[in-house]
Amino acid sequence: MTPKTIPVLIAATALCAAATVPAQAQQGRRWFSVALGTSQNDHSTVRVQGPGTDAAFHGVNWAMHPFESAPYYVIKAGTWLPKDPRWGIELDFTHSKAIALTDQTVRAEGTWNGNPLPAALPLNTRLQRIRFTNGVNIFSVLPIRRFASPDSRIQPYAGAGPAYFVIWSVIEADRVVRHARYHAAGGLGWTAVMGVRGKMSERWSWNAEFKVTSGPAKVPASADSRLSTHITTRHQTVGVAWHY
Repeated sequence: MTPKTIPVLIAATALCAAATVPAQAQQGRRWFSVALGTSQNDHSTVRVQGPGTDAAFHGVNWAMHPFESAPYYVIKAGTWLPKDPRWGIELDFTHSKAIALTDQTVRAEGTWNGNPLPAALPLNTRLQRIRFTNGVNIFSVLPIRRFASPDSRIQPYAGAGPAYFVIWSVIEADRVVRHARYHAAGGLGWTAVMGVRGKMSERWSWNAEFKVTSGPAKVPASADSRLSTHITTRHQTVGVAWHY
């Protein structure tokens, strides 16, 4: 799935939903949903700090590979508030990835193993691999506001809230590989979403969503050094929800 295919899938699903669902179909207040999609990571600065090393590499680009193992997915659970069903609360788990393109030339500053770095260098002369492939795991709590009545067939919505990042990393520095496994990323980030939900039946709906996440990634780079960066990602997903 590419960003260009997302609108096609959304339109096809919306047409099917509009043709088959009564306008006044009632759905349960709570929901559970799963979604697939793709995402794009903004470029960032990667910093490595340890004995004799305090280096910053600027403008590092990241790949995503959403359908390679482990694939990109989103799982959500939420509820509309009984006293005001325009508002709800949603728990969002997003399993994303970030893979640094280490063959690029980047701007560098600082020291590496006690030696000054040149102003520009291929990143893989110092860092051969930076892979958050299993992955960038984002846990978010999102207040949600929908901009339609509960009986509407099509329901736009938006929300934002805090996010906690857990990173699974593989770092290769100076040809030495460090597997950190799962590691708390070192602080809170945030998630913001906007999307649309369409009723298919009393129990099922489809949803299409655009989301931005942003947060820290701090992981071990070696036995005595740490690698840190900040990951900002744009997500596009389509999925289904079960209502109860």
